[in-house]
Amino acid sequence: MAFGPSGNSSSNIGTGDAREVRESSLPTVQSGFAEQTALFRTATDLPAELRALRDHVDPVFLRWAASRAEMLGIPADAIVRRSGVLHADAMLEIYAAHLGTAIDPLDDHFETTRSTEKILSSGVLLERAQDGRNLATIALSGGNTKVLCERIGQNPALAGRIRITSSERLRAFLQRSNAANLAEDAAFGLIERQPSLSAGASRYTQYWLAPLCIAGTAVLAIYAAPKLSLLAIEAVLATIFIAWAALRIYACLTPASADARHEIPERELPIYTILVPLYREAGIVPDLVNALSALNYPREKLDIKLILEPDDIETARAIGAINLDPCFEVVVAPEPGPRTKPKALRAALPFARGEFLVIYDAEDRPHASQLRDAYARFLEGQENLACVQARLAIDNTYPSFLTAHFRAEYSGLFDVLLPAIARLRLPVPLGGTSNHFRTEVLRAVGGWDPHNVTEDADLGIRLARFGYTTNVVDSTTWEEAPSRLGAWLPQRTRWMKGWLHTFEITKI
Repeated sequence: MAFGPSGNSSSNIGTGDAREVRESSLPTVQSGFAEQTALFRTATDLPAELRALRDHVDPVFLRWAASRAEMLGIPADAIVRRSGVLHADAMLEIYAAHLGTAIDPLDDHFETTRSTEKILSSGVLLERAQDGRNLATIALSGGNTKVLCERIGQNPALAGRIRITSSERLRAFLQRSNAANLAEDAAFGLIERQPSLSAGASRYTQYWLAPLCIAGTAVLAIYAAPKLSLLAIEAVLATIFIAWAALRIYACLTPASADARHEIPERELPIYTILVPLYREAGIVPDLVNALSALNYPREKLDIKLILEPDDIETARAIGAINLDPCFEVVVAPEPGPRTKPKALRAALPFARGEFLVIYDAEDRPHASQLRDAYARFLEGQENLACVQARLAIDNTYPSFLTAHFRAEYSGLFDVLLPAIARLRLPVPLGGTSNHFRTEVLRAVGGWDPHNVTEDADLGIRLARFGYTTNVVDSTTWEEAPSRLGAWLPQRTRWMKGWLHTFEITKI
């Protein structure tokens, strides 16, 4: 089910205010509404989590929400919450009155011992003191509402031992209370826990003796036996060239395998997180929202993070001017550490709800079915398949000499070479966008390195080092290439610098 950009307002991680939503109109119901017999159930047939809303929401909409939730395999209250029919705080008050529990506004500060990821995945904060008692605070998300309604219905005394809050307030609380730890982890988490995997670790002084010895040996060899030495150097260079040429010939001669198209029921589709780092790209925000809104994926199962830098006021205003669907959220990257794309991605990773995760750039226009195709590729692969790379293609509005060569380079790399490398089970150098990951594996290998300027290639090599494989999917993401030398040269220099960093790290 595709969705449009004219949905409800976006939520903002890091603020205590719940998002503003329209309460005067119901969302447009999909075609075939009248023929869905499941909608015409009685009020007592509604899921437990919807019965509290009967006096506050149109009963026809509640029946549709129940049917929609059953089709998608998600909690029914999530359908209501994401529709924007009720304000998040209004839903919280209704459930508190229905359950007989107190509300925890989470407007204070205290550091938690559990990780942000675990708290958000469970929706439970433990040992929240109130009136001399330690009460658990439970967010109404991820199926918690249904469990509470059923258990308190069986044991009303349970209501006095807990407090409830909204998922928006829980995220805002964690962002506020753990701000220092989250910022430290985003900028320095990898280098502190696994310095051997980070380009930020000062390791070059450890290897100065080896290159010096190699250079000295080569000079002495050329001086003592110039002909034999030059022959040996030529043999080494020729071997490298022939091996690289053989790989390219193999890639050109091997026919591409067509991806099998699977019709995956929407109920079986997982929650999918989309990370989009932005910086000074206010003008392209409307096109980005349109491109993501065109994805053929249930909106209730999308978790889209727009990641901003703290001083990028123009882009923040451009986002605020759009009435975004509730699946969009804004994450502000912390100031400490290097200002790089991988640090911004690391800042959003603790808040990712999806079982799978993909990165897009601001100018990207992914194929509408790319998320479904990538998930199908994961289902086909083995358990150690950790990443799926979609194809990238250049589509500049105003082509030039550089963009024409960029298009040819991308076509050769993503359409021919990378599929061959994946078939040979070699480490795959990822592109800078449209990388689809298993979120759990991504966290296990340390995430992105904020000190490496080619975090995509670094992560592709690191996955291979940890024993994971990468595959490709026949789904294209269109993007724009630098059309001027002044923009192309710094980008290409950054790529070369990042590859040198990655090569240095892999020697350890």
